[in-house]
Amino acid sequence: MQSRNTLLFIALIVAVVSLFSVDMMVGAVNIPLSDVWKALIGGDCPESTVKIVRNIRLVKAFVALLAGAALSVSGLQMQTLFRNPLAGPYVLGISSGASLGVALVVLAGFGSSFGVAGAAWVGSAVVLMFIGIAAR
Repeated sequence: MQSRNTLLFIALIVAVVSLFSVDMMVGAVNIPLSDVWKALIGGDCPESTVKIVRNIRLVKAFVALLAGAALSVSGLQMQTLFRNPLAGPYVLGISSGASLGVALVVLAGFGSSFGVAGAAWVGSAVVLMFIGIAAR
């Protein structure tokens, strides 16, 4: 069983690295993997390629990795906290609380990007607090 888990973990790491590489290559301008690598290590490639890879695609790819990791960890913590394998943000109403917070902020006229994100966070936190109180 241990060797099966090890092989699965290695396969998942290879898949993440492969998909990260594809994310760096594909876009409005397709860039070959060799040029992506040269742009990352400072090799000889066009300046426009360096700007596209370093300033746009690298940031986008890292944010995608971090967002996916954060979502998976938050789902695991929610299932652990409520001791329910079906616990999720939609089942518990947390997503609806976030939507309510955003709707209230937009209707109040504070519709900036930070205001909307903060309202979603506050709305979901309030609903999670109520769920925690009701669970006691």
